[in-house]
Amino acid sequence: MNILACLLLTFSSFLVTHGGRTKTPPTYFTSWGTLKCLRPIYWCFFVSYMERDIWTYDDRIDFLGVRCTRDKDYPFVLKGWQYGDEQLSHNFTVSLEVTSNCTEDGTIKMLETDRIEAPLDSRHVEFNRTIDLTTDTGIQVPKYH
Repeated sequence: MNILACLLLTFSSFLVTHGGRTKTPPTYFTSWGTLKCLRPIYWCFFVSYMERDIWTYDDRIDFLGVRCTRDKDYPFVLKGWQYGDEQLSHNFTVSLEVTSNCTEDGTIKMLETDRIEAPLDSRHVEFNRTIDLTTDTGIQVPKYH
């Protein structure tokens, strides 16, 4: 059986079995922390709270759109709900993704924090991080996202 037929059969059986809805109660996600830029510049960033998937598209739980500041520290709070996860998954996998121009040459770089896992039956998942953007880690990207 080809892959497309297999995927279609799997998805159809999921809809028949679950009516298109997950049986897992919703999970509330919160993330808070501080972004740091120790350079003497006016810097900008975009931060997203992500739930990572293997087979399907990642879910953006919440985000803080482009913000700019001269301050060295910028606190953030992100929160949102997820109603289960992709089929065959046993855990939520979450991380923070930050794009920022807090770089030596002002280019925009994207970095992802370490990922943590939480069981699918978790009612609340918390993720607290202080992220120092000064170290020029990450990969260069064309825009904030």
